[in-house]
Amino acid sequence: MLNITFKIMILLMCILLPSCVLAADGDDKGDEAQSLTPVRISIPDFKKVTKWSTFDSHFFPESQQKYALTLDLKDTEGLSLFDFNELLCRVAKNERISRLIGYVELLEGTSFRFNKIKPGLSTLIQQNPDIAVKYVHTGIQTPATPKKTLRSIASTSGSSFTNPSAGVFVLVPKGKTETAELIKTEFSKTIKGYEVKTELESLEAAFLSVEHRNGLGNWPPFEITEKDQIIELHSSEIATYRSTSSKPPTLISVTGMRDHYFRDLRELCDAYTSIKALRIVDSTMEVGDLDELLPLIGTRLKMIDVSSAFSQLDNDKVLPAVQDYLKGKAREDLLEYFAFNPLSPRNPPTQKLMDIINEYAAIIKSGGNE
Repeated sequence: MLNITFKIMILLMCILLPSCVLAADGDDKGDEAQSLTPVRISIPDFKKVTKWSTFDSHFFPESQQKYALTLDLKDTEGLSLFDFNELLCRVAKNERISRLIGYVELLEGTSFRFNKIKPGLSTLIQQNPDIAVKYVHTGIQTPATPKKTLRSIASTSGSSFTNPSAGVFVLVPKGKTETAELIKTEFSKTIKGYEVKTELESLEAAFLSVEHRNGLGNWPPFEITEKDQIIELHSSEIATYRSTSSKPPTLISVTGMRDHYFRDLRELCDAYTSIKALRIVDSTMEVGDLDELLPLIGTRLKMIDVSSAFSQLDNDKVLPAVQDYLKGKAREDLLEYFAFNPLSPRNPPTQKLMDIINEYAAIIKSGGNE
C-alpha cells in the first residue's frame, strides 16, 4: 500500500514542476531518472499541423529526449475531439513518438469529451503500458464514466489507479519510484494547487454572479494579481509607509484606527490613487471620523469594509449609524459602497463582494495562486 502511494505521488509531481521525473525505461529499481520535457497541445495548436508526416517533428523534435504530453480539451466542438482521438491512436502506433512519451496529461475533461477520446487513450495505454496518465475532470456532470473506464484500463494494463482529489484521476505504471520525502513534498503541493485552483474558480463564479459590482469590472477584482497590491498596516504605520514605499497598493487593511489617524489615511489615499478598497478592522473610530474619507468614497474608493471599525457599537447598530451619518451629509447614495458585519443588516451585493474579495486577497497573500 505504501509503495502504491509513493508511485501516485511521483505522477502528481508533474502538475507543478516545469519538468517531471519518472524512472527511466528498463530500470526496475527506479534508481536512474529521466526528466520529461513538457509539450502542451490544444485544438488550435493541433490544427496548425496540417500533415501527419510533420506532426512528430513539430511537437517532438528531439529524438533523445523524453516528453510529458499535455492535451488541453477545453473549447472543443464535435469533430475536433475526433482529431485528438486520432492523435492518441497515432502516438500509440508510432514507435518513434511513443517511446519518447513518459507521461500524458488530459485537462478540462468532461464526460462528453472523455467519451470521444476514450478509444485513442485506451489504445495508447495498451500499446505503451509504461506511460503514466493524469485526467482532470471539469463541468457539472459527475466523472462516473471516466472513473469507471480508467479503473478498467488500469486493471488490464497493470497500472495503479487512484483518485487523489475530486475530479483528478491518475494511472501510474509499475516500477516508477523516487525519493520518499521529495515525493511527499510535491504531493502536498499538488493537492494544495488543485484545491486553490478550484477555490479561485468558485470565487470567480460567485463574483461574476453579482449583477451590481460597483464598478469593479471583471475578474479579478480591482485587477489584483500580486501580493504587493494588498497591504496590511497598523494605524501608527500609515505615515511611515507613505514615505518609504514606492509600490502602488490596491487593497489596504488598517487596524487600530481612531480620529487623529484619519488624516494620515487620507494622505495615503491621495498619494496612491491605485487604492480602490479599504478595510478598517479592530478599531475604535467614530462614525464622524469618515469625514476625511467621504470625498473619496464612490469615486476612487469603490469599497470600504467597516465590519469591525466601531468597537463601541453593537453589530446591529453599525448600519443605522452609517445611514444616519450619510443622510446628514446628504450622501445616502454612498451607502452601497459600504460593507458591514455579516451579523448585522447589510447591503447584500456589497457585502457579498467584500466577502469574496477578502477570501481572494487571502489566497493572493499566501501565494496560493502561484
